[in-house]
Order: sequence, then C-alpha cells, then structure tokens
Amino acid sequence: MQENFKMYILINQDLKIDKVRLANQVGSAVALYFHKAYKNNDEGQIELIDKFMKSQDKALLEVPKIFLEALESKHISVRDRLIGIDPNSLICVNLGILDENNIPKEYEFIKGLRAFS
Repeated sequence: MQENFKMYILINQDLKIDKVRLANQVGSAVALYFHKAYKNNDEGQIELIDKFMKSQDKALLEVPKIFLEALESKHISVRDRLIGIDPNSLICVNLGILDENNIPKEYEFIKGLRAFS
C-alpha cells in the first residue's frame, strides 16, 4: 500500500473562535512541530517532514477540550495568545505526521473523528 503522510491536528471544538484566528494558531502548531524536529536534529522526524512536504496534507479534526488536555503533555500544543477567548485556552494539539494507511494503534481513535468545518 502506498504511503500517504498527513499532519494530524486536533482542534478544540468547545471554543468559539473565528477561522482566521484559528488558522493562525494551527500555523503555530505546524511551525512548532518543524522547529522541534530541526532543533533536536531528530533524523526520524526530519525524514517524515521531507515525506510530508511532498503533499503537505493536513487533517484538522474536532475533539472536546478534555480530550486535548489528555494529549497535551505528549504533543505540541498551542494555548491562547488571542484576545476575546478565555485566557490560557487550549486551542489545538499537533499529533504529528502519520501515514494515514498505517495509523499506529495509539492513534486509531482519529479514524472516528469529524473533520473541522
């Protein structure tokens, strides 16, 4: 089966935030992921980034805030830097780059999530 790499970003469905502001925060989550991989000289992650850059596909999926909080300590997360929402609100969590045709067991839950709209 052909590899199909996507970056999976989980969005806090409990927040009422306009799409322009959300796009800014998702961009931060992507940049932080790249920065961490290159700063740590993580060859495995850098190789995944190279594969990802061929398509640059992203999956933005909605989840409840409590779900994001459970994942936050293990993944890149972005908290509020915006005016107009609760201070320190958890906006999104970047799960990283995964091959959608070979999702690890620990991430199989993403298959049942709804795409952000």
